[in-house]
Amino acid sequence: MEGLAAPAPLVARYTGAVSSQARMRAASNIVDTLLLIGTAQAQLAWADSLRMLASLEQDSTMLAKAHFARGDALVRDGRIGRAFDDLRAVLVLCDEHHDPVLVARTHARIGDGLMRMGGSTGAIQRYNEVLRIARKTRLPARVLVHVLSSEAYIHADLEHLDSAVMYYQQAPAAARAGALSSMEARAYIGLGDVAGMRDDHATAEVLYRKAIATLSTGTEERTMLDARLALGGVLLITGPLDPARIELRSAMRLADSLRVRGSAAKARIFLADAMGDDHRAALQLLDEADTISRTDALGAMRKEVLLSRSERYARMGRLREAYDLSVRALALTDSLNMAFWEEGARRQLQRSQVGLKDREIDALEQRGEEQGVLAELRMGQLRQQRILITVWVIVALAVLALALTAWRAYRKQRRTAEALERAHAEVLVQKQRAEESERAKDRFLANVSHEIRTPLNAIMGFSNILLESGPDEQSARFLHSIRDAGDNLMAVINDVLDIGRMEAWRLTLIQEAFDLHRCAKQCGELLRHRVDQQRNNLIIGIAADTPQWVTGDGARLTQILLNLLGNALKFTADGEVQLNIFGNPGKCAFA
Repeated sequence: MEGLAAPAPLVARYTGAVSSQARMRAASNIVDTLLLIGTAQAQLAWADSLRMLASLEQDSTMLAKAHFARGDALVRDGRIGRAFDDLRAVLVLCDEHHDPVLVARTHARIGDGLMRMGGSTGAIQRYNEVLRIARKTRLPARVLVHVLSSEAYIHADLEHLDSAVMYYQQAPAAARAGALSSMEARAYIGLGDVAGMRDDHATAEVLYRKAIATLSTGTEERTMLDARLALGGVLLITGPLDPARIELRSAMRLADSLRVRGSAAKARIFLADAMGDDHRAALQLLDEADTISRTDALGAMRKEVLLSRSERYARMGRLREAYDLSVRALALTDSLNMAFWEEGARRQLQRSQVGLKDREIDALEQRGEEQGVLAELRMGQLRQQRILITVWVIVALAVLALALTAWRAYRKQRRTAEALERAHAEVLVQKQRAEESERAKDRFLANVSHEIRTPLNAIMGFSNILLESGPDEQSARFLHSIRDAGDNLMAVINDVLDIGRMEAWRLTLIQEAFDLHRCAKQCGELLRHRVDQQRNNLIIGIAADTPQWVTGDGARLTQILLNLLGNALKFTADGEVQLNIFGNPGKCAFA
């Protein structure tokens, strides 16, 4: 036992103990120390030693402590199912009246395990048990702050933001009472994250700065890294970019020194966004982030790098490369989503197994109590003992048969649930893929339309300049054709963008007063050259009772009238197209 990362003086006291009682007390002191600073492996080994000694001495208090230390170590090591066996044993061995602090710590660790398995509701129930005990008994500050912050985190993840703020706001005072600066800072970071979820970036910035100011210089560097990275992210949103670059560079250097690879990649992605038009520096940072994400198999970071690089290429005008990167990011997102749903199915199965284990543990507890009564009777009643043993064998066989039947039913139910889960996951993947494809299409149309508008405006502008310079009749006719073609192409581009906005429910109408008569006449003037070319006759008729000024979106009405008249002229040759407007102060009609 000497080599398992325990303080040497405590180990010496353990090895020098001459009685099992003394060895048990020494092992208890070692376990208490390892609960604060030890590794999970060392804590588990010494907890096993304490459990063995407590069983020999029949000391239920020490046995409960040993089971708690084992459960705590197993939760830290990710073996949640086995951890629950030990943690529930603690609740059997001691009650809230006997040792409320240990009971509270046990509920907290069960909540931690449930949260790691995705069981938010169960975790909240356990944390509320701890808070209920805290209202009657003074708990260690570390336990109380941990529970408040964990429950706040769950509520934030479920988007219950008011509840998250309520629990986070209680954590700093409790942390200050225990001189826990790192936990106090993390509470401020959590409050800042909730403010960011509400788009209150100014409050988030204040809270992140408060977290940084709370931390001691040269200590708690991991928490400092998270605070600076969060502050850099919110400054990137609010601007200006210079303070954001300062914080993000500090976060990047700190992440590199601590070898926190995920945060190092994230800091580089944020810093690349903060580089503005310095494309070369931004691409270099993205290359570094890409190298980190590939080396450490950080799939989510790899996706963020691809999206950031795609946006950067789009800003540089390299649209084909931007589109290719978007497609690659979409494919990576599909694979990540599949892995996410597989992990969710695994956690659901694990939660089901834990529920089954609960029932088995309850049955074992009941059998243990009954066997204890039999052990007392067996000392003077050997014959009755044999009869009882026979009865219990029969009962055990019956229980085994029932358990086997229940297990088969459970396996059948689990297979059905897994099939439904896979089908559900496939539907969600297809839905997300369609949404990502739609967003990629919107971004592509927006970028392409922007790139077409610039040269098209130049063509139309120079055509107007040449027309104003007084060219000969043939040149003027050609220039009019060029300008009309440009107008038609610009209308097509606007129609495409409007269709995209309507599909996304983002097309908004402006309610303002405009001149209806001028709008109709302007449409006729815009189409006059086309009417003359086709030898048509265009008549704009406005009834005398039609009000001149109306309220609505004049630009959209002009666009609609131009489309209707343009379509009518397209299918009319040597004929007449007529637009009549009738109206009163409350309503207008077009025919």
